[in-house]
Amino acid sequence: PATSPAPVSFSTGASNIPVAAASPSPTPFTVTGLSTGELGIMRSTLTLAPSTQQVNNNNAHEVFRRPPLPVELNGVSVSVSGAAAGLYFVSANQINFVVPVGLASTSTAQPVTVFNNGALIRTSVLINPVEPDIFTSTNGPGGRAAVLNVTNPCIAPTGEPFKVTTTRPKDSGTTGNCTSTDTETVPTRLLIMLTGLRPPSGQTPTITVRIGTTDLTGASIISTGPSLTPGFDQIIVELPASLAGAGDVPVIVSATVGGATFTSRPADTAPHITIQ
Repeated sequence: PATSPAPVSFSTGASNIPVAAASPSPTPFTVTGLSTGELGIMRSTLTLAPSTQQVNNNNAHEVFRRPPLPVELNGVSVSVSGAAAGLYFVSANQINFVVPVGLASTSTAQPVTVFNNGALIRTSVLINPVEPDIFTSTNGPGGRAAVLNVTNPCIAPTGEPFKVTTTRPKDSGTTGNCTSTDTETVPTRLLIMLTGLRPPSGQTPTITVRIGTTDLTGASIISTGPSLTPGFDQIIVELPASLAGAGDVPVIVSATVGGATFTSRPADTAPHITIQ
């Protein structure tokens, strides 16, 4: 098949941060690569697919579907470092894909190949161990962060504005029993939805979540890990009392692996939440 040169660009899939070569102070903010298991976007002036086709997120699942996403969509497939990528969306000039899990992070760009019904497009992208990117209401800079209050297991998670404490049926957080007529007021736990937090096996990131000017670390990070939707990860944090009345504040996630720190959007373009 014919091979085309590759005027191809990449960006993160949650808030569309461009992937570019390392720079001390890039303006606008960029990242150096994508990470294993991350939702990514590929764009090109070349034809990437014959027409638009999309997978419903409800049909993508880490447990109920194998593979979790199709690896061919509308006659189009993508490989990263020789491994098939899951596909969410293909169109003439854009592909939304998930970087294959199991790849090692690298210091050099890895080959990316797009097969479009007989035509080959070859390019490359750096694979970082993590590359956190928070989902936003704008799918770009600013907007509202994809964050939910998950403190009370007896009701559906709720959105902003948040308070630093939440009332729920007594002991429901530990037992799951929602029948008690007694209540308890406990520190609020927020679930942050993001991508780029599935490091290679054996590499455990140290997570910091900055809300406004307050850094949450250690015991304030309740859990981190993948969701059941490919490319979608989550962090659960517990709010300290000091954030009461913080107002409209940015949310920033940093992950440190092997001495290197990777950060979601900085404060000037980070998504916000409101804390009363």
